[in-house]
Amino acid sequence: MCEIRQLEGSALASCVSSLDCADCEPGWCATQVPDLLDHCEKAPNPFRFVGGADRAARVTAEIRCEAAP
Repeated sequence: MCEIRQLEGSALASCVSSLDCADCEPGWCATQVPDLLDHCEKAPNPFRFVGGADRAARVTAEIRCEAAP
C-alpha cells in the first residue's frame, strides 16, 4: 500500500493551472485546467494524478479527507 501525496508549491500551481504541468512531480491536485474539466462537469472533486501517480498494474483507491478539528 502507498500514499499518493498532494502536490505543493510550484508543482501544485502547475498541476492546478497548466495543461502541460511542466513543474509537476508524482502526486495529485484538484485541477482547474479547463481542457481537463470539459468532460467532468458533474465531478465535485476534479482530481488530477500526474508524474506517473496514475499508473499501476492493478489499483484500488480510497480517497480520504483529513481536516483539522
